[in-house]
Amino acid sequence: MWKYFGASATAMILPITKFGNPVLRKKGVPLERFDKSTVSLISDMLETMFAARGIGLAAQQIGEPLQLAIVYAADKKSNVTVDGINIAPDKVMPIILINPLITTSGEEYGYEEGCLSLKGIFSNVSRPKHIKMVTYWNPITRQPKRTVVEAEGLTGRAILHEADHLNGILFTDHLSTEQRNKIAKVVIERKLKSEEYEQTI
Repeated sequence: MWKYFGASATAMILPITKFGNPVLRKKGVPLERFDKSTVSLISDMLETMFAARGIGLAAQQIGEPLQLAIVYAADKKSNVTVDGINIAPDKVMPIILINPLITTSGEEYGYEEGCLSLKGIFSNVSRPKHIKMVTYWNPITRQPKRTVVEAEGLTGRAILHEADHLNGILFTDHLSTEQRNKIAKVVIERKLKSEEYEQTI
């Protein structure tokens, strides 16, 4: 898995940016080069995502407002093509979003989503069925190259979720005002409980 990105033995688990941090609202800056520091960052992001039991992570979620995200959603029911070649999802993971350009098509459908920056909170989010993405990473050759990835199912949804992060958008932005207010209430209650706990130690 992440061994393809260099010395996995040195990959670090990074702190995940929490809901409310301004960096989550920043649009990512495009990557201008792919070098050893990029490889190291991707390795750290993968290590962090797996440790948190997630299926995706954007650079904003580790405090770096970049056009960079990872997806590891090897759902057997998903349809994935890479440069027109149909391939099993587990054969192309992880999918790396580098300066992605995405178009969508098909009917929208709802599915429960969560976020590592807002752990333990889930809600039904409506998204288009089909996505087509131009990214600068080929998940088959595992080389930084302009590649077209098309996906449906959980893989496509995960890509859209992470692409949102790259533009400062959270899954809660797709919800109704009432739903967002409920989530905000839970977040405030958690913060108050955390502060009360800190005052007792």
